[in-house]
Amino acid sequence: MAVLAPYRGHGLGSQLLDACIAALRDAGHTAVSLSVEDGNSVARGLYDTRNFRPVGRVGGSDTLLLRL
Repeated sequence: MAVLAPYRGHGLGSQLLDACIAALRDAGHTAVSLSVEDGNSVARGLYDTRNFRPVGRVGGSDTLLLRL
């Protein structure tokens, strides 16, 4: 998931992530994981507010998990 630079800072990433989480819950999934690169503090903050938790690390990225 990505938001182009001119559209950042308007809540679009939050809306996209929330819609994805809702769709996964509605489909009966119990968890979702993603990776976030070191230095991407904006994305990391977004995932933190949604209760994603670190579960691993590959190279320069953390793997985060959200139990649905």
